[in-house]
Amino acid sequence: MIKKFKKLNQAVHKGKRAPHKPLLILLALAKLQQSEKQYIPYEIIDHELRDLLIDFGPLRKRYQPDLPFFHLQNDELWKIKGHTPEDQNYIKNISRPERKYFLENNIMGGFPDSIYSELIKNQDKINTIAEYLLNTHFPESYHEDILSTIGLNLDKKENRRRDPKFRADTLVAYEYKCAICGFSSFLNRKNVGLDAAHIKWFQAGGPDDVNNGLLLCVLHHKLFDMGLITIDDSFNLRVSEKAHGTDFFDSMVLKFNGQRLRNPIRKSYYPKNEYLDWHVSEVFHGPMREK
Repeated sequence: MIKKFKKLNQAVHKGKRAPHKPLLILLALAKLQQSEKQYIPYEIIDHELRDLLIDFGPLRKRYQPDLPFFHLQNDELWKIKGHTPEDQNYIKNISRPERKYFLENNIMGGFPDSIYSELIKNQDKINTIAEYLLNTHFPESYHEDILSTIGLNLDKKENRRRDPKFRADTLVAYEYKCAICGFSSFLNRKNVGLDAAHIKWFQAGGPDDVNNGLLLCVLHHKLFDMGLITIDDSFNLRVSEKAHGTDFFDSMVLKFNGQRLRNPIRKSYYPKNEYLDWHVSEVFHGPMREK
C-alpha cells in the first residue's frame, strides 16, 4: 500500500514547495489513530490543516486547505462525500474545490474504503506511511513538532496516543519562555525553538500532562533528556559533575546550576515530585554539582 503514497502527485506553487497533501494525509492518519473513524468533517480540516500550513509550509498570502481536500482524490488516496444524494451528485460534478459549499453542507473526507480497512487493521502501516511522508517532505527538525501538533504516535512498542494539547498547555503554563534560560522566539505566530519536554518520558509511561512537562529551549531539552541536567525537589536546576564543555557551556548551563526555574503561571501547573524523582533516578548522570 505504501506504493500508492509514494506516487503522490506533489503540488508546486510558483516554484515553491506546497506540502498540502502530505500534511493532510498526516492529519488524517492522526485522526484515524485517535478515533478510528473513516471520515473527517471539512470544517475540522479547514481549521487544523490551515494551522499546519502556516506553521510548517512556506509563507503564503493565502492558505487553502480546500485544495488538497479536493485534489487528493486524483491520487486515489482520498474520498469526499456529503450527507444527501444531492450533495453526492454535486460533488461528483464539480471540477474545483468549493470551500463555502464544503463548510455549509458539512462535507466530509477520508481514506477510501480499501485503504481505510488496511490502516485500521495495521498500526505498522500508519507508521510506515507517516515516516515516509515526514522523511520525504520535511527536515528532521520538523518531525517531532508535526507529530506533537497533530497527536500522531509512531512508537511501535507503545499503543498510547499522544495528546496534542500537551504542547499547547505547556507553552501557556510557562508563558512561551524556556523554564531555565527564558529563551523565546516566534516566526509569524509560530513559536520556534521551544519544546514541551516530558519529565518522565512518554515512552516510560509518563503522561501527556502539564504536571509532567517543562517548557525548554531545544538546547536545554536535549541536555535534560540526555541527563546532563535535572531538576531537584526545590525546583532548582542541577548540573551533573560529569558534564563539562566550552565557555558557552559555562554561560548556558553552569551559570544556572542551583538556580530556581521560572515558575509556571499557576501552582496547579507545577511538576509533580514523583516525575522529578523519576528523572533524577532514571535519567540524570549524577552526582549533582555543588551550588
